[in-house]
This record gives sequence, C-alpha cells and structure tokens, in this order.
Amino acid sequence: MVLNQNNQTLWTGSFLKICLVNFFVFVNFHSLLPTFPFFVTYLGGDAVMIGLATALFSLASILSRPFVGCLVDSIGRRSLLVWGLVGMTLLLMGYFVSAGIAWAVRANRLLRCCFSGIFRVVMIGGKRKSLYFCRRMSPWRLPSDGFLHFEKMNTVQPSIPVVLITGASSGIGRATARQLHECGCRVYGAARRVECMADLQEAGIGVLPLDVTRSESACACVEAVVEREGRIDVLINNAGYGLYGAVEDVSLDDARRQLEVNLIGPALMTQLVLPYMRRQGRGRIVNVSSMAGKVYTAYGAWYHASKFGLEGWSDSLRLELKPFGIDVVLVEPGLIRTPWADTALDHLEQSARKGVYHASAQRVAGVMCRLYASRLGTTPDRLARTMVRAALTKHPRDRYLTGFLARPSVLVRRLLPVSWLDAFIRLIERV
Repeated sequence: MVLNQNNQTLWTGSFLKICLVNFFVFVNFHSLLPTFPFFVTYLGGDAVMIGLATALFSLASILSRPFVGCLVDSIGRRSLLVWGLVGMTLLLMGYFVSAGIAWAVRANRLLRCCFSGIFRVVMIGGKRKSLYFCRRMSPWRLPSDGFLHFEKMNTVQPSIPVVLITGASSGIGRATARQLHECGCRVYGAARRVECMADLQEAGIGVLPLDVTRSESACACVEAVVEREGRIDVLINNAGYGLYGAVEDVSLDDARRQLEVNLIGPALMTQLVLPYMRRQGRGRIVNVSSMAGKVYTAYGAWYHASKFGLEGWSDSLRLELKPFGIDVVLVEPGLIRTPWADTALDHLEQSARKGVYHASAQRVAGVMCRLYASRLGTTPDRLARTMVRAALTKHPRDRYLTGFLARPSVLVRRLLPVSWLDAFIRLIERV
C-alpha cells in the first residue's frame, strides 16, 4: 500500500524523533547497560551501546501509536507479519543511524566540541552530572583508547590517582609504570635495583628503593609516597621471581625466600597501604599472580606454592575490603618475554646438577628455554595494557587471565582429570 505525501512526511518526522529522543535517553541508562563485545573494534564500545539503546527504545516507541500512528492507519492492522517487519526495519535503521552518528562524533574533533558544549549538563537520578563526548581522561578510567565515552562526572573533578608499583626495575613492572605515567597518573616505581630505573626517573616517574622482604624498607617506601602525595590510590604488587628445582634439591632457606618475596611481600605492602586507603574511602590492590597459580609443572613446586597461595590470599582479602570500597584484582599472566625465565632456569640447572633429577630437569629446562626464546610469548608492553586496565577501570574484574598459553592451560586444567593432566604434562616435558 502506498502512503500519501503527508503520511510520508509524518513517518519521516516520527523516525527522526525516535532516533533523536533515544539518542539522549540512552545517557540515562548508560550505567545500566553492559558493554557488548561485538563490533567493538569497528565502532568502539560506547558507539555499540548507543546503537543498542537507541534500537531498544525505538522498538518501544514503534509499539506506541503516538509515534507511528500514521503508518499503522495506512497499512491497516490486519497483518502481524507486516507489523513485525516494520518494527524490525525501524529497529535496524535506528541502530545504524545512531551508531553512525556516534562514530562521526568520535572521529571528528569539531563535532565532539559541539555536542559537548550544547548538551553539557544532564539530570540523572536527581544528581548533577556532566556529559562528555571527547576522549577525556578520568582517574578511574583508561584514557586514550580511541572510544567514545559518556563520562558521568561529579561537579568536582577527582584528583589524579597515585600509583605505587613494586618490581618496576624490569619486565612487566617497568612497562606498566611507563604506560600509567603516559595515562597521566602519578607513578612511583620501587625495586631493589634503583640504578636500573634511571630512565624511568628521567621520564618523570618517581623512583624508590624497596626490598619487600624487609619491613623497614617497605615502611620507608610507603611513607615516602604518602609524604609527597598525601595518599596512595593504587598499589600494584608486581615484585616476584621464579624458583625452580626439585623439592628434594631446593634448600628450605631458598624456599622460604621464594614465599617471602612472592607472598609475604605483597601482604606486607598491603598492610602498610590499607590504613590510608580505608581513610580515604577508596583504593585498589592489584596483585600480579600467574597462570602458575592455576596449573602446575614439575620442578616448580615452590613457585606454584607461592602463586596458589597468592590467589587464595587475594580472594579472602577481596571479601574483607569490599565494605570499605577497596578493590582487590588479580592479574594472571601467561608466558611473557621477560628476564623471569633466566632466573628460574639458572636455579633449576644449578640445583639439579649431578643429582638424580639432572636428566629430567635438563629436559624441562630445554622446553622452557625454547618457549621463552621463541616469539610466541606475550610482550611486557602488551601485558602492561591489561595492568593499566586493571588499575584504572571503574569496575574491574576480579581476575584478568591474559598472555600466551594462559587461557588454554587453565581450560585444560579444568577439563581433564588429574591423572590425564599429569600424563599430558609429562608428555610435553619429553618433547
């Protein structure tokens, strides 16, 4: 059935009203809608949410006569199929039109400024909020990611987060410190080898000496940051190393030090910063664990013990600190191309030398050496992006399992019976 010109004009106006109204109604529901993973790389996460919300509200509008009454009168009420097709057509059109508008706003600086200036204040739940369409850095949100953000900010701009990261002299810690600094955070890197952090200091990152196994060193480190900044918003417990060797060959002194660095050290640093975080009513503890806290291998008993312990310790700590507004996040890297493997392999070879485990230990060391020497491992810079997300995102996940072999290893651990998993690990060690 053909619509007359008046009805066509009314229909066009109705559709434009639907898109325009829902485009801004979306803002009121931004905090309630989850970010959907599809189309994220093309349109950006918030653009997808705009399109989804617009589509949902357009469908609701279509079902009401005031918006599209002229169209209903023209085609009649006889065919539910026609009604459904019209609804789906407007649904898809609303989605792509609003997503296109959002993408254009995100891509064009002038449009971002216009939208930001015109629609500056939005009333949500009786609270005064600001609406931003530009890539504006928020202390608790990862900036510079190229997505369009609708930031609901209080009238008072929150202060820039202060981050203390241990083990910042190399590898993951160094890369994370650099990226946090680029995000605008006030970063303090701490490690035993202060001379290895000279380039970080030149870049404007605070450098502090720290030995997490000595309480006086840890106290001095935390007090130095608090004295300069007045607070600590994020603590990243990154310091750690791998101790490999047969249980029979590794001395208890070496095993004790492994637990002190990888488990007791994070506990000591956490105890020192918690009074300040509790006083300010917010904070975040990011503990760097490993996929070794989920799976196991031969000759890594003490290292696995430290990481399994850190996982359980972090879970209990998360329950304890939730009432105080303090988040506890675990980052579980897989195989990362860092100097970590050199220390682990050196100790494995030294402890097994001329012993009954020598041949088997040599095979395991060979497998680990080939893996870490290949290009398959994840780079520290790539993992650092996950670290930054865990530290700054507003609502972090409890765990971030990332890096080469991390997810497959944990999946195999969950699916296979223990006897099958043991046989599988032994098979890999013979390769």
